[in-house]
Amino acid sequence: MATRHVVLVAEQGKFEAVVSAVREQGFVVKDVIEEIATLVGSAKDEELDHIRHIQGVSSVEEEKLVQLPSPESDGPF
Repeated sequence: MATRHVVLVAEQGKFEAVVSAVREQGFVVKDVIEEIATLVGSAKDEELDHIRHIQGVSSVEEEKLVQLPSPESDGPF
């Protein structure tokens, strides 16, 4: 399974243009969260550096999974 990455877009009003540019660089978009200007998807390692330098991209990070304990667990909460 390919590592998923999160791309944050900082360029106000140019979200669609940045999405197109990211796709052209090889980023395979799985989820688009336009309300918070975020894309989730994957790309080859060598493509990630190019994606980081696209005008309007503020960051590219590896997706982190968070798992909360179930309500029935005896966790710290």
